[in-house]
Parts: sequence; structure tokens; C-alpha cells
Amino acid sequence: MIRRGKRGSGNWEKISWGKAIDELANRIRIIRDSGKTEGIFFHAGGEETLLAKRFLGALGNPTIIDEEGLNHLNKVVGQRLTWGAGVEVPDVANSRYILNFGSNPYEDHEFYVGLIGRLVEARLTKGAKLVTFDPRLSKTAGNSDEWFSIRPGTDALVALAMAHTIMKLELHDREFLERWTNISPQRLAEHLSPYTPEKAEEMSGIRADDITRIAREFASVKPATTLSGGGVVKHLNGVQNERCVALLNALTGNIDTPGGYCLPRTYGLEQTDIPAFASVPAQRALTLIKEGRVSCQLYFSYKSNPAYSNPDKKLVEEVLHDEKSVPYLVVMDTHMTETAHVADLFLPAATYLESWGLTSPPARGR
Repeated sequence: MIRRGKRGSGNWEKISWGKAIDELANRIRIIRDSGKTEGIFFHAGGEETLLAKRFLGALGNPTIIDEEGLNHLNKVVGQRLTWGAGVEVPDVANSRYILNFGSNPYEDHEFYVGLIGRLVEARLTKGAKLVTFDPRLSKTAGNSDEWFSIRPGTDALVALAMAHTIMKLELHDREFLERWTNISPQRLAEHLSPYTPEKAEEMSGIRADDITRIAREFASVKPATTLSGGGVVKHLNGVQNERCVALLNALTGNIDTPGGYCLPRTYGLEQTDIPAFASVPAQRALTLIKEGRVSCQLYFSYKSNPAYSNPDKKLVEEVLHDEKSVPYLVVMDTHMTETAHVADLFLPAATYLESWGLTSPPARGR
């Protein structure tokens, strides 16, 4: 659909794919011929695949708006600092005990339906126990064996209190810690000594005896693993929150073992003929555009909805509504979003279940 009337007025004209492609191609051609392709801003909502990069490479040197800082960057950094990989693979299919902090796989997870299918199978066929810490009664919390309504932002303290308990009761895997970590069990126990279940109870609202019991169960039932999601990492201290949860797996030796917390296995698909692009964090890109410090010629929002997902709603509204700041706004998405409502050209996109792509996600388990 193409806009008719004032931007954001909701006046649209339905057009054919052929006309839409010609409209967009002509716009891009004018920008390319002017030598200002860095003024093409491409904002992808986590689906900037190799195929998308090929498209961008054909345009010249567009600017990619990086939304990772508003999503899972804390998780990625926490993982890399802990064991070098940017993502963990909980082998829930073979696990007997799953400890979940702030993740909601029954409704949404970055590993899609594959992970929840394996989780449900493990619980039905292997009697795996699922324990969830989440402030709200999510779909996952409601389907868990136990749900604890934790106070927001206190997950790390509860995880550290469990680690404290595991060390105090000598339920840790001493051999694993001595062979695979750069800290001795004695030093780790000293570091964890202040984080008692009683202290965690004061701040989290979770009873100390429940924290102790869950810690004992997690360390005693093998194999076991953890899940962690936005409820843990989307905080100012999200990196360390993620590391505290990951520590529980190392303490119990449930690292890279069937049913445990596994390193990702992928096939590299990077291609050397795809150029590198300038990448700008979403907040900075919008600020630069608003202040006129960069010249935006065309803004392409692909399966992203900054008008809804960006925490600085006022900034997004000012930039996207201003035709001097953003002369042409293209939105490609699966449905009419808040951002699409103010677009000049709206293109329908297929969902991930209906479309082809080129990606190499990690294997879901052994």
C-alpha cells in the first residue's frame, strides 16, 4: 500500500507488487546516482540474514540500525564473558531438571517452537521438573511444576544464594571446577559466602527454605540445566544477571553434557563477497537523524516496530513523523504495525513459518 494524504493519516491506496517494487527501486536509484547511499537506513528487527545483507550490498554502503542493544545484547555479552560463546543451548529434551529465570518458552523463545517441543516431551516422557522464577504468571509459569513470583530485578541474588547453598552443602562438582574453570572451589565459596538464602529472601520475596530446597534439588538431579530470558537480561545489570544464572550450571558440572547447558554447534555461512556495513545503535541513529547530523534519504524498517518497541517513544515519533528528517519511510512487516501506520510505502512480509531464509541456528540438543 502507498500513502495518500498526510503522513500518519491512515489514507492508503492498494497497489500491485510490481508498482511497489518500481516505486521503491526508483527511489533507491535516485539516491544511488546521487552518491548518498549512506543515507539509506536499514532497520531490521533481528532478522538481518545473509540474504538481506546481499540486498544491502547491492545498494552501496547503507547504514544498518542495530537493535540488539534493546534486546539480547546483555545476554550475548554475559555468555561470551563466561565461556566464550554468544549463546547457550539448554538440552531440555534430555534434562531431568530445568530451572527457569525470566524466560517464557511456552509463548516465545529465540529457538522458536523447537525448544518448547523438546521441553514438553522431556516433561511428559522423562518426568523432567520445571521450576520458574517470574514476577508474573506467564504461560510458562502456569505450566511449571513450581512457580515463584520473584520481585523484579532480584533473579541474580536468588541464583547466587542457590550457588552459595550448593557450595555450603558440598553438592558442587569439584572435579569440573578444578579442571575447567579459572577459580578454585575454595575461592568461589568465599566469594559466595555473603549471598545467603536469608539475604535473598529479604530482597526477592522468595522464602529462604524454598531457595535452599530448589538449590539442593538442582544439584542432586542429573542432568539439569537452566533457562534465562528477557526478565533477567533486560536490566541495567543484565550482563551480570546472566552470568549468575550460568554459574549454576558450572557449579554442578552440567556443562556441554547431554541434558545440560551446551555450547552451540553451527555451520559457518559467512561469505567473503558480502561487504561490511556501518552499524549504528538504534538510539544513536534516531538522535543523529533528529539533530540533522546525518542525512537520512530513506528509512527501511524490516520486521521491526520502533514506534512500539523503542523505549524512547517521543524520539521515535518526532523522527518518523518529520518528513524533513525522514523523507521516505518504507515498512515491510507481517501486519499493520504502529510504525507502518506512518509509512509512505507498506510492503507485506511473510512470517518465519512461511518464508525461506539463509541462516545457521545452533542445534537444539544431542
